[in-house]
Amino acid sequence: MSEYVRVRQLETGHQLSVPKPHADAVGVGVGYEVLDKPAVDAAGDPLPPKYHTTIAPAAGSDAETEGYGALTVKQLKGEIAGRNADRDGDALLSDKGNKPTLIAVLEEDDAAAASAPTAAEPGDDTDASDAPATDSQPTTDGQQAETTKENA
Repeated sequence: MSEYVRVRQLETGHQLSVPKPHADAVGVGVGYEVLDKPAVDAAGDPLPPKYHTTIAPAAGSDAETEGYGALTVKQLKGEIAGRNADRDGDALLSDKGNKPTLIAVLEEDDAAAASAPTAAEPGDDTDASDAPATDSQPTTDGQQAETTKENA
C-alpha cells in the first residue's frame, strides 16, 4: 500500500490525497504544495478531494467592495447607532438583522434624507433662500439709481 500525502494543486487550489511518489513526480513547488494535513481516513483510505471554488459577484455588483457592503456588521451597527443619537421614538433606525438588512436600513435612510426638504431654523417663518442677504447691495455700474420718495 502506498503512502499518501495531502496536497494542494497550485493551479486550481484543489486539495487532494495522492500517493507520495506521484507528488514527487509532478513536482512539489511546481504542481503541488504539500499540506500538513491528514491524507487518509482512520481505515487508511485516501480522503476525498476538496475542491476550491470562488463565487464571482453578480455582474455590475460592487456592493461588497464599495459603500456599506465593504463594512462589517459591527461597523454597520455603529453607523446606525451614530444616526440614532439625534433621533427619538419612531424615528430610530433598527439595528436588528443580518448584514443585508442593516445595509437596506442605511440605504433607505440615505434615500429619505436625500428626498427630504431642508429644515428651516427654529423660529424662522421665511424660506432662507427667498430672503435677501442683510449685507448685500444691488450691483450697479457706478451710477446711482434714481429713486422716488413718497410723502407719508
